[in-house]
Amino acid sequence: MEIKLQAKELSAKLKMAAKVINQKNSLPILGDVLLETKNDVLLITASDSEQWLSQKCQTISYDQEMRFCVNASDFMNAINNLGDMPITITLDEQTKTFTCEYGDGKGKFSMPYEEANEFPLSNIDTEDTKDFIIDGKKVLKAIELIGFATANDELRPVMNGIHFDFFADGMVCATSDGHKLARYKDKTITSNNENGTTPNFTLPKKPANILMSILSALDGDIKVAFNDKAISINNKDFKLTARLLEARYPNYEAVIPKNNPITITVDKVLLLNALKRVLPMANDMSYLVVLDFKQGQVMVSANDIDYCTSASETITCDCDSEIKIGFNGTVLIEILKNISDENVVIELLEPSRAVVFYSAVELTRDEYLSLCMPMLIQ
Repeated sequence: MEIKLQAKELSAKLKMAAKVINQKNSLPILGDVLLETKNDVLLITASDSEQWLSQKCQTISYDQEMRFCVNASDFMNAINNLGDMPITITLDEQTKTFTCEYGDGKGKFSMPYEEANEFPLSNIDTEDTKDFIIDGKKVLKAIELIGFATANDELRPVMNGIHFDFFADGMVCATSDGHKLARYKDKTITSNNENGTTPNFTLPKKPANILMSILSALDGDIKVAFNDKAISINNKDFKLTARLLEARYPNYEAVIPKNNPITITVDKVLLLNALKRVLPMANDMSYLVVLDFKQGQVMVSANDIDYCTSASETITCDCDSEIKIGFNGTVLIEILKNISDENVVIELLEPSRAVVFYSAVELTRDEYLSLCMPMLIQ
């Protein structure tokens, strides 16, 4: 049994499959990829028993349909340096090995393979789903903007994911770890919301990161189908199936303060650059950065008493109040980076309450908002 294909495309698919496979597996077969020829393509499937990723790799030719498993790491390392040369894979059913020839037969390597019937296929229910056709780049943008605010909380695993709500006036995505929150709304993706319900799901962090890697290299629409337990995302080149986080996601709208009396507008680039210059002098444990707002200006400062380091920088801003607030500098930089407008609006009630950040310009197609809890200033 023989398959001919390009090493470069196969290597790229295996690298993507490696993102699904865990370093340590409960079953040895979960360290393998399933390879099967079907309809002129080589279908490559990887799984960790919670999510399954299948990708199509174009073949030059094959003499018959076949299914077999091979260790993903060993196979990927073996073909990683073959460049774009064509390769020929030949299976020997007697010895349960396959041979990969390259360079017009001048080079080859052999590896054992395992029977495909040992590979665990998806056993999660994907029936009675709600289906959406969405531009993949829009989903990619949503995950990129708000992914930084996900939690790592073993007691509340639902907070470790990215939540999607499909309202009649747009798709809203939210993440929060209890100290920071990010919300993104795409007004071009709408839902009929039959029976007064709002379709929603919470995607775990791992499949969200895998999806980001896939969508960054693809253009066009994807089909998203989900129910209460699982989600399936696919197009003509891939299919990602994953279990969802089933607990109810907290009401993120309820924790966003409204009508704050103190409103400050500041140039995003000026503030971002000042933070990057000041942050290296902050304490390595807290990364505390202080914003001291006074009439028409803000002083950005940081210090580390233990090592006698300090830094400060003053920039202009639109501010009528005098207020001093402390933030985690790394979180604040991430928030500012994701705001697309040149000016940032900062809203708050007092230094000890949640602070809201958003663009100074109201956008018609989408909107981004972040919330951050201040830190205690010693």
